[in-house]
Amino acid sequence: LRLRDQGNVMPDAAALIFGCYDPSQSLPSHATYGSGQYLLSAADVRWFWQQYLGDRLDDPPPYADMLKADLRGLPPLLLTAAECDPLADETTALAGRLAAAHVTHEVVVWPGMVHGCIGMGRMLNAADAQLADVAVWLARALKQE
Repeated sequence: LRLRDQGNVMPDAAALIFGCYDPSQSLPSHATYGSGQYLLSAADVRWFWQQYLGDRLDDPPPYADMLKADLRGLPPLLLTAAECDPLADETTALAGRLAAAHVTHEVVVWPGMVHGCIGMGRMLNAADAQLADVAVWLARALKQE
């Protein structure tokens, strides 16, 4: 968003994996999957937001709250989420905002998976496939110039 607003060169595409887009943590997946039982807790997410925003947590700057930001003019985006993740609803909410802003995007929700699953290749066979799917999406998006 800053690159766009400052008139700088934008990336041709981006893959946003397990994105954290809503400092308010008000969406249902925080309550459903935020106990810590699913690896990442809502308290962990709040701690990360506090580290990022400091005393601005209750009044985040415009670039920090993606669900309220002006998203027009962004490059094609791949949004991924794990189904059992406190952040899952933030990803689907961002997809809705991107659609309203006419930004090309694709959403992939990995069923039954937890936050961070894409990096669990030694434990989950699905993780290698997830990583490969992201790479294929990026390769395809970058060839569309």
